[in-house]
Amino acid sequence: MSSPSSLDPPAPGELVGPYRIVRLLGAGGMGAVYQAHDPALRRDVALKVIAPHLADDPDLRARFAREAQAQAALDSPHVVPVFAHGEAHGRLYIASRLVPDGDLAAWLRRHGPLAPRRAVGLVAQVADALVEAHRAGLVHRDVKAANVLLRHRGPDTVALLSDFGIAASGGTPAEDLAALGRLLWTTLTGETLGVDAPAPRLPGRAPFVRQVNRVLTQALGEHPDRRHASAAALRDDLRDLVR
Repeated sequence: MSSPSSLDPPAPGELVGPYRIVRLLGAGGMGAVYQAHDPALRRDVALKVIAPHLADDPDLRARFAREAQAQAALDSPHVVPVFAHGEAHGRLYIASRLVPDGDLAAWLRRHGPLAPRRAVGLVAQVADALVEAHRAGLVHRDVKAANVLLRHRGPDTVALLSDFGIAASGGTPAEDLAALGRLLWTTLTGETLGVDAPAPRLPGRAPFVRQVNRVLTQALGEHPDRRHASAAALRDDLRDLVR
């Protein structure tokens, strides 16, 4: 039997490294994500298989290994844990925890915006993930609702940041913070905010609304020197709002 080609998407039942493909979960510019089974540990994982045209890039391959290792070393309850990465038949893959309840973008499409305090609390969890990433020298580069996975535990929801931007070039912690401000707006309103859009404001003059607008203005204001100095500063500001 011939070996599978890296140009062909893996089919259900096929092995990619030690992982047996169960089903496709989603696809994007970086590649596709599958539910796969790890027979050695008897658990399902999320298996991201990098798109073939990216896997042939030697710079991408080096960055892929470096950032997979860095993400695996992060100690945060709000970062999706990475279990392993490797290559099989020319396919680059990364195996991580399978988070069962979908992503924030899908949740917002189905249910609409979150209640304001819940939205702020959820984004504070994502900010906490960035605190640990930036401390380790890792920039996410692609903070958005589709990369925030959700785990519901009774009345509580845990947010986990996934899919660090391996294919992106450059990127700074400050850009992650601006993206976090845009994520806050999306979670509050269901609307997507462009990268160059001015800082938006919620309507109303209630004290909580005024404080949310202050955070949005600081996170997305046109003067970078007036923005939050770090992910920790933005996280603490959000946590103070919830309190």
